[in-house]
Amino acid sequence: MNIKCPIRGVALLAPLALLPGAVAATQATPDEDRIRNIVEQMLKQKDKQMNQLEQRVRELEQLTKDQKSEIDQLRAAKPAPAQAAAPAAPSKPATQAAAKPATSPLSKLILPAKKVEAEEDESGPKVGGFFDVTAQTKTGNQQTFNLGVVELDLDRIVESEHFAASAALDWFPYGTDPQVQIGVAFVDFHMYDDAVPVRGRIFQEPGFHLQAGTFDLPFSSDYQFFASKDRLTITPPVTTQRIQGSGINPSNGGFNSTGVRTYGNWNNISYALYWTDSVYDDGTSIGGRIGGFMNNPYRVHRRSDLPIVDGGVSVLFDLDTHEQTRNQVYSADLSFNYGPFRLLNEVLWRNSLQPQVASNGADYGKPSEVGYHVTLIANLQKWLEHDLYAYTRFQQWFPHYDYVVDGDGNAYKVRPIPQLSVGFGYRLNTYLTMKFEYTDSFDQKTAEPDFQTRLGMAQLVATF
Repeated sequence: MNIKCPIRGVALLAPLALLPGAVAATQATPDEDRIRNIVEQMLKQKDKQMNQLEQRVRELEQLTKDQKSEIDQLRAAKPAPAQAAAPAAPSKPATQAAAKPATSPLSKLILPAKKVEAEEDESGPKVGGFFDVTAQTKTGNQQTFNLGVVELDLDRIVESEHFAASAALDWFPYGTDPQVQIGVAFVDFHMYDDAVPVRGRIFQEPGFHLQAGTFDLPFSSDYQFFASKDRLTITPPVTTQRIQGSGINPSNGGFNSTGVRTYGNWNNISYALYWTDSVYDDGTSIGGRIGGFMNNPYRVHRRSDLPIVDGGVSVLFDLDTHEQTRNQVYSADLSFNYGPFRLLNEVLWRNSLQPQVASNGADYGKPSEVGYHVTLIANLQKWLEHDLYAYTRFQQWFPHYDYVVDGDGNAYKVRPIPQLSVGFGYRLNTYLTMKFEYTDSFDQKTAEPDFQTRLGMAQLVATF
């Protein structure tokens, strides 16, 4: 009993600690206040660090979202594969892969000797040119070997945001008195389309051009091939040789003159208008072309690509010095381009309103005429694994007169001429193209001294 009493007494005295006097007796000491202040400062510092960590987490989350958005955009921009991936072939060394960039066969049909790798760089001055050496079967007074026009192209001599200037100088190495002539020289103002080729394909991208100077007239479609480096055949078609022959382009025949022109294309419609010196004699010429084309809707369009269908109509009025119409020339052209094949069609009609007079004063009538050609070109690289193409061309010329008067005033008997040409070309490398061609007129001929019923030719074209 004596042992339990003290414990019971303690239990009875415990509630007394709740009394005010007890509370006052248990107030904090100075050491406890100091400890409490230290703990509060530590908690505040911890809260500050937690807030900083939360802010950093939010920044990282935003950065992750931005990176994910960029990845999604890149995936969306990447074209989907056309078919299931084939087993990976053994990889070639990087130097070999870079030596020969991938190009479509059609791009080589446009300019067989053009550098494909320079195709994407359209800005800055460019200096280039070409010449050709031709050998042919010898008849009459013609030479077996002939050095063609040597041309120096000065592209983008002057260039700014909306202006450019280009020129082409032609050297004629004929006879004992070689001459230098300006083949092309113009100043160009352009909007939207900054591609300003010296000659060849001018309708490349939607835009507007206004030019003044000397240039090839975009009449019909053969103007794209006046330069031998652009022409896939050796000889021009009869529509250029005969009907456009008097308006000779210094390089390879065709209408070429000095004046002003504007051209452009929008929404698959192209146009060209020009006013120049006469392409036949003294006076002026005015004309133009309206055309339409359709690109492949299943591939990205590039400047080197040919449209699937391209066609147009052209008209030219040639006026004498008294502003009287001397010639009316009309044309329709249509081309198809599918895979490795290219079909070119062109018909020209010249309606002459003034007679041709010989040197002796004889009147030989109005030199009206009609001509057409159909040319098929096939790129054989896909099957032969060589940069080789073949072509065939059938053409006819119908003079509506019996005699033709040449530049010296001499008159020669003429008659309708059909011709069949076959040939092929081989691109030896980036700078050299070899061509071979055979033409037969089925024994139909004129009295012109240089006319040949059968003609075999070989040509080497060099570009630089």
